[in-house]
Amino acid sequence: MNNIYKKQNEDEVLLLLFSARKLYNRASSLNTVSWCVALASALFSNNDYVKDNLGQYMVILPAAFTLVTLFLQKKVNSTIQLGASTKELIDRTLFGFNVSGEIGQHTKEQLRDWAIKEKRKDPDGYAIAVKNTGKDKPKGVKNWYEGRIGKKGNEAIFQCQKENAWYDKEICRVHAIICWSLLSVFVAGVILTYWNLTFKDFILGIFGYMSLIIKVIADLKQYNERKRYAACEDVITETVENSSELKTDTLKKLQGYIYKRRETNYIPFNFIHTILAKKLHEEWEEKGKFE
Repeated sequence: MNNIYKKQNEDEVLLLLFSARKLYNRASSLNTVSWCVALASALFSNNDYVKDNLGQYMVILPAAFTLVTLFLQKKVNSTIQLGASTKELIDRTLFGFNVSGEIGQHTKEQLRDWAIKEKRKDPDGYAIAVKNTGKDKPKGVKNWYEGRIGKKGNEAIFQCQKENAWYDKEICRVHAIICWSLLSVFVAGVILTYWNLTFKDFILGIFGYMSLIIKVIADLKQYNERKRYAACEDVITETVENSSELKTDTLKKLQGYIYKRRETNYIPFNFIHTILAKKLHEEWEEKGKFE
């Protein structure tokens, strides 16, 4: 039997959970800054006052914003990779899966060392996080997986995997609605602004939006990647639910897609999780009554 719900509150696992949360929060903050830089590029590069003062050097501004956006995106990518590997180590530890060798580009020793660094940088935050659950304020990492009464072994693992997908799918859905709405407003604004300009002026104007265009394209690409892996998870989940036998190899395959989904750089805004957290906890508990 995998004693997941007890083991998840052991010191080492709580330390890794704290580290993973810090990493994803940091990635989210960096992602938000990169969005702000991209929006600032669009606003300043098409501002008449800025154009008049910079003159022929105007092209430098969007180029500089673009370089900053690309740099921030690289930092987001590396932070997400580290966070995803940490979460994978947590799950493999709890589920009794193999944790030897590297997880992504990191060894388990490197992930543990990084977690210790996160604790040292924020000891007060760590003390609160390991004491509180996700329902408390501020939110903690205790009782990470809520579990189902009577679920043991592979059934318990499968429930944890479904729980992970449940929260992620809803949060990403809301994030996608917000992003597509903002993109629609942006496209409409560009069309209205440059509708009567010459082709040359249109191209020069669009160049100021380069950072934002790069950001939107990257986000849409990652969104499609995330949807693809989530769809693979759904197929395996449906197969397992319709099968009379729950095999460990099938759960490991499902875990592989969960890890790939976590590695994507499609990062929902933090405020979405804050708003939806309580509602999703209650819905998951209600859902469990019928399983």
